[in-house]
Amino acid sequence: MKNKKLLSLSILCCSSFLLFGCTTKKNDDGPTEPVETYYTVTFMNGDVVFDTKQALANDVVERPSSNPQKDDFDFVGWYTEVTEGVKWVFETDVVTKDMTLYAHFESSQVNYSVNLLLNGEIQETKTTDSKSQNDVTLSAVAVGDGNSLLGWGIETGTTAEYVDYRVGTKLTYEEVVELADENNTVNLNAIVKEGEIVRLNIALWTRYADKDCVERVIDAFEKVVTTKYDFIDYTAFEPAESSGDEYYSVANFASGVASDASIGVAFPTGNNFASQASVADLVKENVSLGVAIKNAKGENDSDTSRYVARLSDNAIDVEFVNWLKSDDGKVVLNSDYVPSTEHGEASSTKLVLGVWGRFLPSDTADGVVDAFKTYATSQGVSYESVSVEYYDSTNYNGKATYLGAAKDDLSLDVLLPVSKAIAKATDSDIDDTFKTKFNTALNLGETDGDDVGLGLTVGGSSNRWLVTLNADSLTESFVSFCQTEEGKKALDPTYGVVDVIDEEQTTLTISYYGKFISESNATIVTNAIKSYFDSESISYTSIVSDYVDATTGNNNKNYASNMSKDADISLCGASALASSLSNVTTYGDLGTVQGQDNRMYYAFNNGELTLACIKYLTSTAGQTLLPGLTA
Repeated sequence: MKNKKLLSLSILCCSSFLLFGCTTKKNDDGPTEPVETYYTVTFMNGDVVFDTKQALANDVVERPSSNPQKDDFDFVGWYTEVTEGVKWVFETDVVTKDMTLYAHFESSQVNYSVNLLLNGEIQETKTTDSKSQNDVTLSAVAVGDGNSLLGWGIETGTTAEYVDYRVGTKLTYEEVVELADENNTVNLNAIVKEGEIVRLNIALWTRYADKDCVERVIDAFEKVVTTKYDFIDYTAFEPAESSGDEYYSVANFASGVASDASIGVAFPTGNNFASQASVADLVKENVSLGVAIKNAKGENDSDTSRYVARLSDNAIDVEFVNWLKSDDGKVVLNSDYVPSTEHGEASSTKLVLGVWGRFLPSDTADGVVDAFKTYATSQGVSYESVSVEYYDSTNYNGKATYLGAAKDDLSLDVLLPVSKAIAKATDSDIDDTFKTKFNTALNLGETDGDDVGLGLTVGGSSNRWLVTLNADSLTESFVSFCQTEEGKKALDPTYGVVDVIDEEQTTLTISYYGKFISESNATIVTNAIKSYFDSESISYTSIVSDYVDATTGNNNKNYASNMSKDADISLCGASALASSLSNVTTYGDLGTVQGQDNRMYYAFNNGELTLACIKYLTSTAGQTLLPGLTA
């Protein structure tokens, strides 16, 4: 038994010496003392010794005070082998011998791919990276005989409605990064159309009109154009203020126009444009505009003999030139221009709606125009143009300012939506001379005594009217249209929807259109509604925020398809959203939200909580909160 104890003690002593990395040293005056053992750790950066450290045997080694550097690479750690190997963990790994650790790096360059797809198949891949940060050009691909490539869309589609980028667009590196998914990939789908692309491309000569002018012209024309088209845009020819500069002379401008086969109209030109050799065989007509052109600064070109030249017989080019040289076009070119007609004597081939933006969003007004055009065509009603003169709620919030502007615009045929007092010409703010032009008054809302109404909710109110300013056949056709099912639906997106009543509603689900409100602001609104419910002792089990972000809901169609099916109310969309929604029971204007005017709410039931939510949002408290939200 004694020998076994001595053997165990010997083993324990040996283990202790090994554990603490010590050797022994004999002491002449007593027992032997342990000696500490150190090892050398060499840190290599490529072929260069970066650092060396001494480490006690079986102990950790100190990390170098700095990390090695390598251009375009990120340092990722010290490893036991030159390539691969095991990463050294300084906090736990111990040194048992002299050793070498090697610096490892990985490329800091991030690569991005842009795939151009046709029917789900990659046709071409473009690349960029964080080092070069090159632009990516979205080139054309073959789409089959008889088809045309309209452009590239972030989502799959087959019409111009879904085109996000035109062929030839250059995506910047920053744009690619923003669009890329978690795999650093952007997938763009070819948008294909059967047949040829219908395009109005205007050659803008900036010597006589600036870009703001042509953009103003295009915006106005897009509201009245009847020819179906894919694109309307312009190519700017920009000379400096020097006679020796390229495109300063009419000859050079004409030569530039002739070199681009996509150009159908040149504007503004002079009477000598058509005689230039480069375009003499191309110009179909070169006609005087007969008006000075007002630029973005409100200044007029003093010359009233500017021309517009048409270089093709395409329907879109013909319609544009005819419109531009008409009174409607002249008013857009120069807001000081006054047509020679009077209210009540307007052209029977043109219809202009004077829409008061305080009570009707611009998107709804545009929808009314589109619906009337369809109706007119089906009824064989001929017209040259149908357009909207929109008086926004910011500049024309008061009825006096709206009526004053309408009185001065002699092109107007209809005022809407207005109050009964305005429609009946009894409002004191109506100029006596203007009253004499009032003709047919139509009650769009609820029946009021002997005034039978259409029962519509227009702009969130059931007390709206319209009034005509002449009795020509086109204007009267519009009045007839408003009384049809198509007209009622255009004026009131909730028309014909069956109410879904839930008086026992205990949960409120609010869907937010993230394209127009941030998630943090949506949370603020939801919390404000909760506080209102609590202050009014309105019982509820829960209030759920359904936030559809701007990427998922990048347009009305995608937002509507991704919002919760249990949503009781949708907030912050525009009036155009109505066409993408179903089962809307009521809607109305929220006013300004996060700096954007004419935001709307759409309710999908008449539940107690839903109606209480609407009551708060349209109250003084709600109308104080919403405009104060900032992006």
